[in-house]
Amino acid sequence: MSVSVPISELFEHGANHPQVRHYEERATIYGVTISPEEAQDIIDRGMAYPKGIDELGIVCELEYNQPTNEIADIAIAWQPIADVELVLEVPAEQELIDCHTLLCFANSVGSRVSLLPPREQSEETLNAYLERIEDVAEKIVTMPNMARLAEPASNYLQYLMSETFMKSVGVPLKIPVNDPYIMEFFQGALDQNFIDHMKKRLKEIFIELSGGESEFEQIVLAVMNEVKVLGEQEVLKRKENLPSQFQRRLIANRRFERPAKHIPLAHKLKDNRRKAKTSIQKANTHNPLSVLLIQRSILGGY
Repeated sequence: MSVSVPISELFEHGANHPQVRHYEERATIYGVTISPEEAQDIIDRGMAYPKGIDELGIVCELEYNQPTNEIADIAIAWQPIADVELVLEVPAEQELIDCHTLLCFANSVGSRVSLLPPREQSEETLNAYLERIEDVAEKIVTMPNMARLAEPASNYLQYLMSETFMKSVGVPLKIPVNDPYIMEFFQGALDQNFIDHMKKRLKEIFIELSGGESEFEQIVLAVMNEVKVLGEQEVLKRKENLPSQFQRRLIANRRFERPAKHIPLAHKLKDNRRKAKTSIQKANTHNPLSVLLIQRSILGGY
């Protein structure tokens, strides 16, 4: 488990804080705590956000099954910041009677939810934790408009979908877990026997909600086809927005006649090509779209 980091330290050190990790050119830090006094200080600063942090995990205290008012206000203010990912981390020790309210809040502000394992692990605490994960697993595929990740249930759903799809095309490939967050906070914090049991229960829940194994496979194929279509549409859309060869030649010839602010267009073109090249991949890995699509499929949307 990571060390708790007071938000005040993060404001002081930013991306240079020793607990900040750099993954795929993104500065990430988790286990950040915000005391009531620090929350008020953030509000007094006009909801300032720590500099240089791309992904931030906030340890949430809950009131009535959702973050406290202070944390909620900060999450709402921070989430619209471009390219910033917020993770609402809920310790197993926090009372959560019904996860529906928490998931609704996270979905409304565009944040991920992470249901952390118990620090002190016993048969009693692990059973309670498993019940929480099972409840979340059911909610993420039955709640209308649920499009955000709720770890670890959402991650295993995506894994199960990918594995099912690979088998359907004759490639029974076991996909290794390479998400550093999942590896540290779940695989590294739980006994392997418990993890295997949790995966078994999640698979049973997802297949049961789908109507059976064959129905789940049909849903997965429909989802993957939809992701493929959306990815292709995005590529075509980006391609249509790219300047033609004639326009690029004209821009090159007139480059030095334009003010300096127009020069970065060539860099923008290169960036558009890069984004178009990876759009299909992002649609199925980093984007929670597959969770939303399978939820719609189960409800008869496809």
